[in-house]
Amino acid sequence: MKTMPIPVDAEIYEMIRKSAKKTGLSMADVMRQGLRWGVPAFTQAITAPEGYRRPKSLDYIDDYPPASIDDARDLKKALKEKLRKKYERSNR
Repeated sequence: MKTMPIPVDAEIYEMIRKSAKKTGLSMADVMRQGLRWGVPAFTQAITAPEGYRRPKSLDYIDDYPPASIDDARDLKKALKEKLRKKYERSNR
């Protein structure tokens, strides 16, 4: 059996712990069964309908490298400055 550590938030951890206590199973067994029962339902819920095609524009998103928050802030600041200058010229 392969092992896979899964970090979970406090709410999910409590749910698993309570379920293990109620059923008498170990927490690992509860997680295994939860994945076994829940993954198919999850997959079915988010699977695109038959014949659905993803917009082409979304394919290009993967081509861009991830940007940091600081880069986005700098771009926003530069855009605000550019717009400020544009509106100053038009209000003369």
